[in-house]
Amino acid sequence: MTPRVRYLGPFGQHTGYAVAGMDTMMALHRAEVDLDIVPILDFDTETLHPRYHALLPYLHRHAQPDWPTHLIIHTIPFYLRALVEELDPPSSVRKLAMTTWETNKFPGDIASDIATSFDRLIVPCEFNSKVFARAGVPAEQIRTVPHPFD
Repeated sequence: MTPRVRYLGPFGQHTGYAVAGMDTMMALHRAEVDLDIVPILDFDTETLHPRYHALLPYLHRHAQPDWPTHLIIHTIPFYLRALVEELDPPSSVRKLAMTTWETNKFPGDIASDIATSFDRLIVPCEFNSKVFARAGVPAEQIRTVPHPFD
C-alpha cells in the first residue's frame, strides 16, 4: 500500500517550526509520497518562500472523510493531544506527533498524553529522544528524524 500522508502543522508561517515542517514536506514530496497539507493557521501564499512552491498543489487535497494512511501533527507538545482528539482519525490511521523540546526536563503528564494518543513521536535529535523517554514516552515509540534542509 502506498503511504498517504496528511500533515497538519504551521505550513506557510515564518517560524523555525514552520521551516522544519515545510522542509520535511519537501523531503516527502521528493520521495514521491502522496501528501495532503493542512495548515494550522491561514497564510498568504504570496509570502511563501519560492523553494516551497512545489508544495502548493498539496494544500487541502483530500476531504476529511478520505483518511490517509498516516497523520502527522506538528506543533508544540502541549497542543498535540487536543489536535488529534479534535480530528478523531479512525484506528487504521497511523498517528505521528512531530515536535521538539529545548530543556532537559519535560512534563510527565504531557508525555503520557503523547504516548497514549500517538503511535509514534518524531523528534529532531537524540537530546529530544532522551528527554521524552525520561518523561515517560516509551523509547520504542520515539523516532529521531533530523530536520532536513536544502
